[in-house]
Amino acid sequence: MVTDCLHYSKNGEIGSNNAILIKQFNELFKYFNDITICCPISNHNNLGGLEYYKNKKIRFFFLPNLGGPKLIDKIRLLLNIPKIIYTIYNASKDSNLIYQRFPNNINIPGFFYTIISNKRLFASYLGEWDGKGGSLTYLLQKYLLYYFYPGPVFIYGSSKGNNFFSTYSPSFSFDEWQKEKKIIIEKSKNINLRKFDNMIFLNVGRVEKNKNQIQSAQIIHKLKKSGYNPILYIIGESSSSQILDDFINDKDLHENIKIIGSLPFIELQNYYRKADFIIQTPLFEGYGKVPIEGMMHGCIPLITNVGISEQIIANSGSGMVLSRNNDDNVKKVISLINDQKKIKKMLINGRDFSKKHLIEFWAKDILFTLKKYYTID
Repeated sequence: MVTDCLHYSKNGEIGSNNAILIKQFNELFKYFNDITICCPISNHNNLGGLEYYKNKKIRFFFLPNLGGPKLIDKIRLLLNIPKIIYTIYNASKDSNLIYQRFPNNINIPGFFYTIISNKRLFASYLGEWDGKGGSLTYLLQKYLLYYFYPGPVFIYGSSKGNNFFSTYSPSFSFDEWQKEKKIIIEKSKNINLRKFDNMIFLNVGRVEKNKNQIQSAQIIHKLKKSGYNPILYIIGESSSSQILDDFINDKDLHENIKIIGSLPFIELQNYYRKADFIIQTPLFEGYGKVPIEGMMHGCIPLITNVGISEQIIANSGSGMVLSRNNDDNVKKVISLINDQKKIKKMLINGRDFSKKHLIEFWAKDILFTLKKYYTID
């Protein structure tokens, strides 16, 4: 497997602070005998909260960490192309299947090696597939996969042609879904007992231009002006929060909008459990796993129509698609909070929908597709 996910070495073990990703890999790797991973690795031994692989026989080949949109980042990529190709070549010598995770800088040179490697291949494209958003390098990788990739490609969108297959990004196992049942029952009961004047909203994701948290904040402001007292928790690393900070200060929303920062997933779950609504307003998105994480915890997703968000809402009957017109959005939200029967139905529908998107089903679906594509018994 070739991935740009940064791994860390700690006490002789290699793991990642991307807990969801490691959970996905652990489930998928159950179906393979030997695993080799090419990835960037850092030796920061003071990090906490790492998730580790269950398979302790995994071999690791170290790649340089080459992320970044700046010109100097692209120059570093060009200088490291021989090293990337040589590392992937060595790692895949004894492999009969190569898995590449796009889009990222590492897999651009990796692409050109693997398509001539005479190996069985499969790939995931983890960005928005059907839309036109993304950087030039993202668009390049979509083009290469669409026209030249000789294996199955799993995408966040509709299946296309003979080798493009719709997939999703799961966060939970069946056991985790079951453990939330008691909490969900109480949450459902409380819908009939409480007023929604004090609504709790949750936005999860890196604070940046594309995630567009400013629109979520604007909706909260308009709800407050309409006589409600909403609270929005924004959870995620911050790379460009100045516009958001200025808006909060200018509109005096310190009691209504709380920027929490990044949290370990176990702490994030506590926010999911107390939230009424998930509000995500990105400009473009591949597969937004946050709405489905929210559904699993009994939240109602309110999401802008990007990526496959409309498909998620339409298929689940569990939430509401937002527009770019915030006046319309506020009217929709107010109409919804005055219809507690509808909220309760959306909660139940969301739970049912999230159950169909568990890690176990995701891994088995990939395995089934690979066996069928390559006619393996």
